[in-house]
Amino acid sequence: MDGGQPERRDDRATHDVRILLAERERELAKLRRELAHAQRLDAVGRVALGAMHEFNNALTCVLSFNQLAELAPERADCHREISNATLRAARLARQMLALGRNAASQPEDLDPRAALHEIHETIARSLGPSISTETRFEATGTIHIDPVELGQILLNLATNARDAIDGEGTIRFESGDVELGTAQALSLGVTPGHYVSIDVVDEGSGIEPELLPTVFESFVTTKSRESGTGLGLALSRRIATENGGTVTLHSRPGQGTTATLWLPRTRGEQVKPTPRTEEVPRVAGRILLIEPDAEVRNAVMGVLENSNCSVVAASPRDAERLRGIEFDAVLTGTGSRLHVSAALDAEPTGHVDKPCAPDQIARLIAASIRTT
Repeated sequence: MDGGQPERRDDRATHDVRILLAERERELAKLRRELAHAQRLDAVGRVALGAMHEFNNALTCVLSFNQLAELAPERADCHREISNATLRAARLARQMLALGRNAASQPEDLDPRAALHEIHETIARSLGPSISTETRFEATGTIHIDPVELGQILLNLATNARDAIDGEGTIRFESGDVELGTAQALSLGVTPGHYVSIDVVDEGSGIEPELLPTVFESFVTTKSRESGTGLGLALSRRIATENGGTVTLHSRPGQGTTATLWLPRTRGEQVKPTPRTEEVPRVAGRILLIEPDAEVRNAVMGVLENSNCSVVAASPRDAERLRGIEFDAVLTGTGSRLHVSAALDAEPTGHVDKPCAPDQIARLIAASIRTT
């Protein structure tokens, strides 16, 4: 019996250590999520200033062509230009909302050339007027990654490149197809196969050889304490690793730096875009529209009435008085979305992101009525 007591004490100690390690691992995972979200919010801040200029440009087009349409009704191009400017502003809003969201990763198949062109537009606005960019996107096939995370990685790499050239000069963005053999894949820490490589290249001062092995460690930075957190490269590599890839740096003092994102190429053919028609479908039904913003409420009500719907529109406060009345569908607006449900307290069955076009709203309602 005496000989068994130390063994039981050892078992208890091992059990306690395992519990402690598990708790620490959970705390570390939570900290990583918080750091990733903080990095995204920092990215939103960097993009916001450039985006505001683009919003102002879009609004200038809308206001100008709207007034021109009133003064010269024969100008057929006015409505088209207003629509183009509105869609441009809508794309900007979606990019910023997506970049700042604190949600689980949502990977999808992406055409690398199309995705990189769109991400480059966002990044270029955040780099400042003294930075010019050059692009050469030649990658084919598809990659499987959350487009927001892809944008976050490339924004981190581009920000580092901007700082390396002291905020003035040229940054190159390039992509291509690469087949990694066993030896090269082993050196990168990935599995052999076909990859898309995405390079962010600057002609800055470069990084000293003794610092290169440490730059991917958390809180290690080659920048000043005021301008660098040491999180960007660490988070970028972690996101890439979770998607089957990695991030590497090639740099020499005085010869600039090439940061490369490696992602597995999932298929050899391009993702084919889904054809989209802007024809607004006709929908017959009695709809309850709940939207806090009066202008949005009036606009959506006009869209639904034009689609042959009978609409009762109300603010969230006024909607309480409509309980017990039957509707074919309930359309509820929030800050960033329109949700559709079968009844006032029912779970949403679909949504569209704001800003949205009339055909998107009508299709959302039509799909809901067909399924109820």
